[in-house]
Amino acid sequence: TINPTPPLQVTTSSLPAGTQGVRYSNSLAATGGVPPYSWSLTAGPLPQGLTLSGTGVISGTPTGSSGSFPITAQVTDTLRNTASSSGLTLIINSGPLVITTVSLPAGTQSAPYSATMSAAGGTPPYTWSLRFGTLPNGLTLNPSTGVISGMPTASGVSAIQVQVHDSASPPAVFVSPPFALNINSALTNAVLTGDYAFSFSGYNNGTPVVMAGRFTADGTGLISNGLLDGNTAGSPPVTNLAFTGTYSITADGLGTMTFNPTQGPVLVLAVVVDSHGAGMLIQSDPANPQAYASGAIKPQTIVSLTGGNFVFGSGGVDVAGNRFASAGTFQINASGTLTRGSIDTNDGGIVVPAAILGGAYATPDPSTGRGTASLSINSGPAQNFSYYLVSSTEMIQVSIDQISSTSPLTLMSALKGTSQSVGFTNVALRGVSVVQTNAVNPNGGSPEAIGVAGLFTGDGTTDGNGFGNATLLFDQNTGGTLAQQQIAGGQYKVNPLNGRVILNGFGGTPPVLYVVNPNQAFLIGTDGNVTSGLLAPQAAGTTGVTLSNVSVLGAYVGGSVLPALPAVTNQVDWLFSDGNGNISVSQDSSGPGGPQTNQFAVTYQVDATGRALVESNPGGTLQGILFVVSPTKIVILSTDANPVLSTFAVGKATN
Repeated sequence: TINPTPPLQVTTSSLPAGTQGVRYSNSLAATGGVPPYSWSLTAGPLPQGLTLSGTGVISGTPTGSSGSFPITAQVTDTLRNTASSSGLTLIINSGPLVITTVSLPAGTQSAPYSATMSAAGGTPPYTWSLRFGTLPNGLTLNPSTGVISGMPTASGVSAIQVQVHDSASPPAVFVSPPFALNINSALTNAVLTGDYAFSFSGYNNGTPVVMAGRFTADGTGLISNGLLDGNTAGSPPVTNLAFTGTYSITADGLGTMTFNPTQGPVLVLAVVVDSHGAGMLIQSDPANPQAYASGAIKPQTIVSLTGGNFVFGSGGVDVAGNRFASAGTFQINASGTLTRGSIDTNDGGIVVPAAILGGAYATPDPSTGRGTASLSINSGPAQNFSYYLVSSTEMIQVSIDQISSTSPLTLMSALKGTSQSVGFTNVALRGVSVVQTNAVNPNGGSPEAIGVAGLFTGDGTTDGNGFGNATLLFDQNTGGTLAQQQIAGGQYKVNPLNGRVILNGFGGTPPVLYVVNPNQAFLIGTDGNVTSGLLAPQAAGTTGVTLSNVSVLGAYVGGSVLPALPAVTNQVDWLFSDGNGNISVSQDSSGPGGPQTNQFAVTYQVDATGRALVESNPGGTLQGILFVVSPTKIVILSTDANPVLSTFAVGKATN
């Protein structure tokens, strides 16, 4: 007997009331269809301050008017069946006047500051004032809007209390708890002092380029001991090329950098770095506007190449210009020889799964951390690489063979992960990971970039066949066509010997993962779009910490990851978020339109999963979709026709 699937239906028939200024959280429920489900709002809106997550949780703090808010919620199962709620009304009761701001972001000397105090309840409009203390020099409090803004002129900590009056007669008054408003010292050239490794991938007049290297910064703006390896499709590779250079860092960490190699063209870069000198870079040269790329800069600790288990992901192109990606794992013994190497490759949709990766790594130069490697797949032709040690747990690697039928053009990131001797289980993916991938839809010769950001949630179980269960809730931008809150479910199995993960289900041709550490993995697609990317552990989602707007607080530095196509814009950004739904952006970009500099503002509203819609301010146009990775990291997927996937980390020492 075959039992038909029961029809999908929303079972929530009423909602508990909320109160102005009081945290609200309630889960919607459904039955039938084929779980898992995703949820969306099809009629509303929700009360100001509340969101509906893709997992069906209405949450937030009501900050707008009281009243009745009729809404319609839609649930979607994995077969794309839908059902809608009926007669749902969310009532927000009036509450007493309260200040809902719980924290103020730290600022930076000589960098713009803007933070909006928020209140709810009572009788609007409100009037704001300082109750105690003095704002840092250069900042003022707007009595009508509650915005603290300006340009701090000195570093230090100011203890303040803010009060708000409403418009009742007599007015109600609410006093905030004490705030410690910290202003960090301005960044200067001294933030780059010591050894650094870098890498980037991009295009020169449409031709793919990859590069990796290292340099020493003196803290005053001069670069010495530079070394780079670069490879351009169709041209001989450049190896072990020395360079000097200069750099200039502004107060917020944005700046410029110039590499002057002993041969070849000068490289002009825009950079953004945090208070430890780590950050992102793009190639951005007004004199050569069609040469652009995205990459990273990291403090380098020069060590010996010790043994251990490395997990890696790489991307690039083959000799025909098709997209190429790989992911895998290997161990290095004391002599540098690879053992237990496993690699999956995808070359324009031609997949080689679980191949044997062999070869050896030469001892790195103790003064630069540079070394070479010769690797082969299934005992095939050797492929040669240069690598740069970033630290004892990380290295970057670039192909140094001229591109050919047996040697694609690639840039690789390798991280030291869980030891294979310890073993792996499905528990390695128990919890929530933030998924970040790029791909290219061939589209009949008119390729489209694809960006995906979302949440992978594994249950850590193991059934009789070795599989656990997982869901993938994600947003996808394919050449400007945005598919929001997509849901897929399936099973996963972690290879106990090497951490290779196979997936079943998930609504299509699922990728393969290689586990680095718990809830962290490199990803490679088995599809014709050659998907590649990574999973990063969502600290809040895994530990059960409540996610809200304050989960995005303070100054962030970051930018675009490796561009999937020449049409994708490269960017480095400084973001300043007030933890109350407002972000100010300073951005340097490069791409088909040449180098540009922009400043703009956006708003956001974080839901229970850590997802937020990023909208222009003013205007309310959807600009991106944000996911909280941790209290100090976020990911943003753009919504434009050439999707940009960007990562950001808190940029200052104190927030």
